[in-house]
Amino acid sequence: MPVLSPLGLRTVTVGAALAATLWQVAPASAAPHSGPGVRLGLATHQTESTLFGNTDDYQSLGASLGLDYQWALNPRFSLSPFLSFTMEGTGDLPEEPTVYHSLLGLEGRFWFQDVYLGAHAGGMHQTVDADTYDQDGTGLAFGLSLGLETDGGTFYEARFVRGQDLDFWADNEADVTGVRLNVGFRFH
Repeated sequence: MPVLSPLGLRTVTVGAALAATLWQVAPASAAPHSGPGVRLGLATHQTESTLFGNTDDYQSLGASLGLDYQWALNPRFSLSPFLSFTMEGTGDLPEEPTVYHSLLGLEGRFWFQDVYLGAHAGGMHQTVDADTYDQDGTGLAFGLSLGLETDGGTFYEARFVRGQDLDFWADNEADVTGVRLNVGFRFH
């Protein structure tokens, strides 16, 4: 069982190449700010679930909420442990359940003036909650983010998330791919 899917490996490779290129050509200016941040936004996830060899795909859409703390290590690099939640609905499953995603991880960010490119890894938990059934599973997740943070602390970001092999129970696992568009504020 591979740790990264071909899509995940390509995502990490492209992100690393872009960061290395921008590192060489973009001048550093104001350093990233250290401090806590909060974000709100929209989230969508595509889940491919395998149960006893049968594949069941579904998409969910909803809201996201996140918290982090950013440490500016130098004018070009920061580290940010984060926790994020989403609450989404789907019409692709019986009873139109609510789908919850939580993500706990660490992100490293390369800064190019006020713009950052981040790569993160951590753990993802997904819960599907319907009236007569529920499922939940946990697995590893990774992804990229692209954002813009103003000197005043307001930031805008897009997060791309991939959770692989979330184990629900024996013979059932899921792969999750998501996009989160957020607006936030960093207190500094």
